[in-house]
Amino acid sequence: MYGLIKDYYDGVGTNTPLFVLPVSDTVKMSDMLDKDQPYIEALMVASGGDMRLLGASKCASETDVIAEGLDEDVALAMRNGQASFEKYRASMRPFRFVVDAKSYNGNVADLKDYNDCSINAGSLFLTSKSGEANSRIGLLLGALSKQPVQRKISRVKNGAVGITYDPYIGNQPVEVVRDDWDTLHDKGYIFLRSFPGKSGYFFSSDRTATATNDDYASLSNARVIDKAVLIAYSTYVNELGEELQLTSDGKISPPVVKNYQGMIENAITSNMNESISNVTAEIDPQQNILSNNQMVVSLKIVPVSYLGEIVVNLGFDNPNTK
Repeated sequence: MYGLIKDYYDGVGTNTPLFVLPVSDTVKMSDMLDKDQPYIEALMVASGGDMRLLGASKCASETDVIAEGLDEDVALAMRNGQASFEKYRASMRPFRFVVDAKSYNGNVADLKDYNDCSINAGSLFLTSKSGEANSRIGLLLGALSKQPVQRKISRVKNGAVGITYDPYIGNQPVEVVRDDWDTLHDKGYIFLRSFPGKSGYFFSSDRTATATNDDYASLSNARVIDKAVLIAYSTYVNELGEELQLTSDGKISPPVVKNYQGMIENAITSNMNESISNVTAEIDPQQNILSNNQMVVSLKIVPVSYLGEIVVNLGFDNPNTK
């Protein structure tokens, strides 16, 4: 645990608060990320609901059962983390997570290929220290917490990761397994790498465990969308209780639709002008909010350096009617 905390603060010099939840040594990473277990909720409460990044790690053991090149619990932890993300996103508390790709057997061919897994809320980090079987996820979490949401942690201009030890992948220094780097990346893993002529080590990417054509295939895109959604929700919440002008059949009048769209677009643009290229909010005036007690808003967002729109459909419930 000490190494994780030290890496978090020293790796890139972040000042973002870190909440740590120690658990019994019988608790697996898949338990920590299980939506029906109390661990994520405890961290959410401790952070006042503001937790946006989550890491899961458990001390590696010689008794770890290896499957697809890693501790067999890693794959289940990833699936559970995705399910938990879906649960918390529904209540406007989205987070992205990182799992310790621990106990790597050193055979890149054995590793699971995450391109077909659609786990676009989580990432796997596979870089350790000599003699250790745990990946140093504190480095990745610290880097993510320091950079603005739109910035890739693999951006070389961010600077080298501030570590004083030689990074390993499995039981080999990262340079020794250079021939494995492309395969590791293609299978969906994040790791530290070096560049000829540059000193230090850098993150290989900010990939999530999904196909590369997924809108959320990078943590940067995912975090941009999360932030935009929360701003849209906050704008909506501020208007709760306002008297809405409706048509005779319970639908939203066109002037109200235009006003809401403008408020949401302006709020996102003013708070995220460096993170997005464009945002459009669309509200269908034909929806009947009297019968549904819900306003559906469609956001079309173009993150910087992204070629297409990411469309997010949001159903904002009015708690005053429940």
